[in-house]
Amino acid sequence: MRTTLGLSDPRFARLKARAASPAKSALKRTALDLPRLKGALMISPDQLSNAGLFELIEP
Repeated sequence: MRTTLGLSDPRFARLKARAASPAKSALKRTALDLPRLKGALMISPDQLSNAGLFELIEP
């Protein structure tokens, strides 16, 4: 599937300049920045493998 967007030249120039500039969100992040859940898991550690997760999705 292919999607084509038509952009005016001024809009394209603004978007291109914005994409080339460093964003605030481009700062280095660590694993400590990720959200963490506290408490017990609802599934067993055995179900965390690809095969275990597939079995949960496709019983």
